[in-house]
Amino acid sequence: MKKPDSPDHPTGDTFQPLRQQLLKESGSVYIMVAAALWPIVSGILCWAIMRPGWEHSEYSALAVLAGVFGPTIALGVISSDFHNHKRKPILDALTRLDDPRVVDLLLTRIPYPTPGWSAHVRPMLIRVLPHLQRADTKHLSLQAQDVLNTFLELQDPELILAILTALPHLGTVSALPYVAPHAKGATRPGRDPRIREAAQECYAILTARVDSVTGKGPDKTLLRAASAPADTSILLRPATSGETTPPEQLLRAQSQP
Repeated sequence: MKKPDSPDHPTGDTFQPLRQQLLKESGSVYIMVAAALWPIVSGILCWAIMRPGWEHSEYSALAVLAGVFGPTIALGVISSDFHNHKRKPILDALTRLDDPRVVDLLLTRIPYPTPGWSAHVRPMLIRVLPHLQRADTKHLSLQAQDVLNTFLELQDPELILAILTALPHLGTVSALPYVAPHAKGATRPGRDPRIREAAQECYAILTARVDSVTGKGPDKTLLRAASAPADTSILLRPATSGETTPPEQLLRAQSQP
């Protein structure tokens, strides 16, 4: 895939540094989630241990739960906003790259649905996917392909059309169950003639590719046994030097005494 050389689409070896930054930020979010969940776990354990000795345990339990869940939810919201704020410039830079590796990275690292997905991943997929070629398959992991397949179940005609445009180059047999309903017009997006026609073309190409691999298509010619010639005189015989060996020089089996 060609990368445009413009300020809005930077070129050069910028993908790997941005990838490392995104992976680092993705790791920090798990730490924040663990920190947010720890008060809940500790509060429930304290309540379970101390509950038998409490009077009016029902009110005490409600107080404990309110005291634990309230700050935890607030901490989770604040942590999420902080994380998204730190990750936004990285995603902005990544989505400006017309690099097929970005597709795999964002599909596997930015889950659906999140603010990062709707603001960055979706627009990038719609812009980049139609331009990917067969050679770009090596940059797309099986996990990313599975994610693309599941996106065909969304009620998002623009994204579905972009995926159906790319799947003839990138797709495998695993995409067929997701493409078939659109090709039959059995889905709401599939009622759109553009999507239905793209799905039918995609389905035909993927099916032909599967047939070629399994030996059912034109790309595989099965070997067949040759018919026996009518004239047995043209059958293959051992090569000879043209000289006849005298019978007395031929090896013979020794008779038993």
